[in-house]
Amino acid sequence: MGTKYSQLTLEDRTIIGTLVKGGLSVREIAKELCRARSTISREIRRNFPKDLQSDHLAKTAHERAEKRKCTLHKRPRLKNNFIRSYVDEKIRLGWSPEQIAGRLQLEHPELTTNHESIYRYLYSEARHLLAYLSRRRKRRQRRTFTQKGRGRRIPEATPITLRPPEIKDRNEVGHWEADTAYSSSPTGAVLLVMTERKCRYLKVSKLKQRTATDARRALIRRFRVLPPNLRKTLTLDNGTENAQHRSVHRSLGMQTYFCRPYASYEKGTVENSIGLIRRIFPKGTSFDNVSFQQLRTLEQLLNHRPRKCLNFLTPHEAFINECCT
Repeated sequence: MGTKYSQLTLEDRTIIGTLVKGGLSVREIAKELCRARSTISREIRRNFPKDLQSDHLAKTAHERAEKRKCTLHKRPRLKNNFIRSYVDEKIRLGWSPEQIAGRLQLEHPELTTNHESIYRYLYSEARHLLAYLSRRRKRRQRRTFTQKGRGRRIPEATPITLRPPEIKDRNEVGHWEADTAYSSSPTGAVLLVMTERKCRYLKVSKLKQRTATDARRALIRRFRVLPPNLRKTLTLDNGTENAQHRSVHRSLGMQTYFCRPYASYEKGTVENSIGLIRRIFPKGTSFDNVSFQQLRTLEQLLNHRPRKCLNFLTPHEAFINECCT
């Protein structure tokens, strides 16, 4: 086994300074300290100033060495200014680091990075951009999940357990999920969010009140413009606004399925969409004054946002591809 290497200490540097002043050669100093000649030569060249009469010679040399050790192997988190500018631009649009890294590879194959490098860049060099992350946390944390188990019943509801497996596997387009995002007021307007499971394409409508009649009208109005092959099924939760699901089925031919009570993860696609909407309209926002144009802008923003699950295509691109096949 070779000799274990150890860093020079302040005491070692004090001895080196004294022996250098005494006129000893590099070979003689190395022999005195039982060190390699190259170690002593490199130490004198790097850390000792030319003014050998300085009373703080050893201390100065030690401080230089320690400073160099702290910055050793420390490189910029991202490769070049273009990638940093690209990250700065897209993070302000609400894109996640993973989406930014994936889309960068699609648009500029010669320039690659990964989401971990982007996170490190944000947390170490661009903390002013942390406010644009979905969670806006000052430190990175692990996500946790909880599950519950009881709830109300919807008349004539078909349970999600009877939903065909090809819907769960996202093998075909035309299967949607819907849910509501609440306002700050319990009696105010809410947003009805509809998301296609395969393409993640979404539609958003405002309901003046969270009633079954308003929800039914909005669902029929937004889905009626789609051809039957793009509106096959609809997965809902057990909220009272979904009580008129049979009318939706009769008007559109869409079979409805219902999640188990308090099992929101069974319609995780639309839950994720609501999470994205909350970045723009945080909890506590009143939807009463949200305009039609604001909702269309919101749809456009999220439908043109790349997704990892789509190989970093946007939902709009994926939906158009399905319509053309």
